[in-house]
Amino acid sequence: MISKKYLIVSLVLIIGVLIGFNYSSAHFSKPTFRDKNGKTIESVICGDKEQAYSLDVSNHSNTKIWLLQTKNGKLQYEGELAVPSPLYTAVCNQDEGEYSTSVYHLDNGKKGAFIGSIKFYIEKPPFTCSLSVETNQSNNVIYVGENARFSWTINNVINPNVFKSYWYGTKNGVNDVSGAWTIFSGNVLKWTTDIYKESQVGEYTRKIQFRDSFNKNVCETNSVSVSVRLKPS
Repeated sequence: MISKKYLIVSLVLIIGVLIGFNYSSAHFSKPTFRDKNGKTIESVICGDKEQAYSLDVSNHSNTKIWLLQTKNGKLQYEGELAVPSPLYTAVCNQDEGEYSTSVYHLDNGKKGAFIGSIKFYIEKPPFTCSLSVETNQSNNVIYVGENARFSWTINNVINPNVFKSYWYGTKNGVNDVSGAWTIFSGNVLKWTTDIYKESQVGEYTRKIQFRDSFNKNVCETNSVSVSVRLKPS
């Protein structure tokens, strides 16, 4: 015969496990936008079929959720949605904008408990970008012992932080940097170089390439030239 005390302890343990499981499921559930290969993305460029995307909710795949979505601050859609949603290619002159997506449990066909929210951006080309440099001397000359100040920008974008920038250039006509990530992101970026050394004397060119969430080149700046020289005695 099973004792009453044993039944109570067992019931407490079972309830604890169930509560823990439900908490864990809710805690780790979140909406995510993915590309056709399942990679998490935060933006797409309209009109590009290679950038088809869908919305999914972790721990809720192949079910229905309640979706509330705004575009540029205005209600875009509210209602039931099966996740993951079908792949969709954004249409230019229609879909570009900033989207705020909030998802909820579906409770008897109505909005239930909150699951999570996410921002998503649909960008529209063309984009413009530029690179400039400031030096202590005229004609972009840099003497050994001095530095240079580079500035680059990308325009006509909704969220510049989703674009990464990469260096390309030459020294004395030979490629010396190709696709080096600048680490920075944003639409107006500045970087001050280290002090140039005697071993770095030479003629340089530099340009910046901006890439989107799919690592696709979306804009390339003009090329700038600098001349690193020994300081006249």
